[in-house]
Amino acid sequence: MTDVQKRAATQDAAVLQKTLLVDLNDKAALKALSEEGMLSLSCLHDAYLPNFEAGTKMSRKIEAMIANTRERSLRYMQYKAMSSCNRS
Repeated sequence: MTDVQKRAATQDAAVLQKTLLVDLNDKAALKALSEEGMLSLSCLHDAYLPNFEAGTKMSRKIEAMIANTRERSLRYMQYKAMSSCNRS
């Protein structure tokens, strides 16, 4: 893993961690976090170019580490459901 890939993965993990803490009733916070997540994911994939698949694999690995308990997994799924409902 290069230094750029490590920084991008760390950034993505930090954003995913925020999904466990965000107020699910705060539409503005959900939108902001969703946008931050898209940017961090794009950065992570760019760090792995030209091997886009490796970036996707790392993203899934980070997601699995963040949602590593039943409680965290349920909370992450709630965030995903709420953030997709609030896209405009």
